[in-house]
Amino acid sequence: MISSMLYRSSMYLLVAFVFSLPAFGYVFEDEEPEITDRVARISSIDGDVQIRRKDSEEWENAVLNLPVVEGDVISAGKGSRFEIQLNSKNYVRISENSIITLTTLQETGIALSLQQGSAMIRLNEIDRDREFFEIDAPRTTIALQQKGQYFIEAGSMSEEVRVAVYNDGEARVYSESSGFTLRSGRSARMFIGGANVGEWDIADASRFDIAFFDWSEERDQLIARRLQTAHYDKYYDRDIYGADELNEYGDWTYDRSYGYVWRPATRSISYYDDWSPYRYGQWRWLPSYGWTWVNDEPWGWATYHHGRWVWINGGWYWAPYGYYRNRRSWWRPALVVMGVYNNSVCWYPLPYHYSYYNYNRRYHWQNRGDRNQPSSGPVATNPTPTPVPGGTVTLEPRSRGHKVPSEVVPAKGVVAMSVEEFGKRRIGQRLDSPTVAKEILSKVPNSGDSPPILPSFEEVKKRPDVGIANAKERPVLMPATVRTGAAARTADAPLDKQLERTRIYGNRPPLSQPSGQMPGIDSSQEGKGVTPRTGAVSRPTEKREDGINSTPIIVPPAPPRQTPRRTETRKYEPPPPQRTESPKYEPPPQRTESPKYEPPPRRTETPRYEPPPKRTESPKYEPPTQSDPLKRTEPPTQKSEPSKPSPPSGKKDG
Repeated sequence: MISSMLYRSSMYLLVAFVFSLPAFGYVFEDEEPEITDRVARISSIDGDVQIRRKDSEEWENAVLNLPVVEGDVISAGKGSRFEIQLNSKNYVRISENSIITLTTLQETGIALSLQQGSAMIRLNEIDRDREFFEIDAPRTTIALQQKGQYFIEAGSMSEEVRVAVYNDGEARVYSESSGFTLRSGRSARMFIGGANVGEWDIADASRFDIAFFDWSEERDQLIARRLQTAHYDKYYDRDIYGADELNEYGDWTYDRSYGYVWRPATRSISYYDDWSPYRYGQWRWLPSYGWTWVNDEPWGWATYHHGRWVWINGGWYWAPYGYYRNRRSWWRPALVVMGVYNNSVCWYPLPYHYSYYNYNRRYHWQNRGDRNQPSSGPVATNPTPTPVPGGTVTLEPRSRGHKVPSEVVPAKGVVAMSVEEFGKRRIGQRLDSPTVAKEILSKVPNSGDSPPILPSFEEVKKRPDVGIANAKERPVLMPATVRTGAAARTADAPLDKQLERTRIYGNRPPLSQPSGQMPGIDSSQEGKGVTPRTGAVSRPTEKREDGINSTPIIVPPAPPRQTPRRTETRKYEPPPPQRTESPKYEPPPQRTESPKYEPPPRRTETPRYEPPPKRTESPKYEPPTQSDPLKRTEPPTQKSEPSKPSPPSGKKDG
């Protein structure tokens, strides 16, 4: 409850309100906002998680639905873990004893720095022509090429960095001296210290941290179920990420004045005493934006940073859009009307028919000088805005007329907090006096051009800590001394192409060849005896002291084949004639003549002496026939038989 002094001095508050009306705020149309920095959120948290904002040395307690921006450093203690939602489909999960920095968080790309610990990245959507996604680990850079799941481990005391790719992912992994492509189902281990520094091992992907992997799979399954029943591009566009959670906590209905609206179920708000929007939560300082509302409800991310809360028939409903709709849905720190009255900060939900009310405008003025210039860093815009459901960029009027807030916001919708507690406590109080609340609501919040004078962040930091905004005194993980990344990173720019050129190709243009052609030969030179070019890159020609090219077939580095310069170089082709003439010296032919001396042929003549054939003739001598005279004399006797009958023939004649 607000202090009793405020209740007793309600009339004084009314007078103060009337005279301070010009300081109530400044309202402008829903054009492109002054601050368009990309914002992510902590969508799941378990255990001791702390965050340190850019340009700050103090650590704060991280909570569910806490906005995170470029430059934030987030650490998870022992037994802790958390998840960062980047948009409607992509998530980063961090395990215990880890430190991660959001180095770059822009519409054109994301770069994370994992000083130590483990990270799991789930990319369900990525357009490499429009954005990049890179992770710097100690002396290593991993450039994600397509949607999939990626695991990176950088132990605090280890001399290794591990990378694993799953679910059709693909990554380029770079060290300080080399690089390679890692595809789905494979893992790599890079050595960043010790005797094997600069080397790596490739193996099949495996599950490294079972508990962390199981938790990540549970989150994937939960998100998949939510996306199946989500109403993206129907009730809300994809810039309003996190709205897919609302189906679990309430119901959608159609109202003829506001279109499709969502109402939280009774079970979703019964935990809170007399619940109303923007009451249960805390105000946290967000760089670039200023004071930002962080809700306690688990479902409140989309409902407190987009659209409007409207009061319909005695209940609160959330409309994804206000009466004025731009070409895309811009994230806002809060959609409330805020002012300071009698040492109290008061606020209530921004009515449906009113343009965005920038209660942080004074902070922007102080930090800019010129409000038309960005406060810090380049303004990141979406070159192709997400289409608005229904195909229109301006909501058709469903007007009941521009009514004053008191006619569309109940008195119990006004919440207050003392200036001393602002930025420290988690909960606001309702005004004790309905009369004061109605009087505040009776004034249209566009009467002046001066924003409210809210407490500055420096003032809040000086106040005693109550354990909500800032972390208590306790040890925190400190960043590793080893530099992250394979090279120094330039803000808002990817390292992938630079590292591919230097680590893989050594600053030499890669050789490319259209499909269907012989590698290293122009299609016009095929079949003409041209020697194919070898190697992955163009190699420079080296000359010996005698002036002869040591590698005559290699030409100086040339642009890719499609450029005329490279094709003309190949037409010149002096190397092939030099290489074909040099073989005419023919030292090998001299070796072929020396065999004419033919020591082997002499060996072949020696067998012609044919000792075995002599052995075959010796049996014809037939020594055994000499020892058997009968066998030898019988054949001659048979041959001389015609001569023996001659004597008898002579006797008959006589």
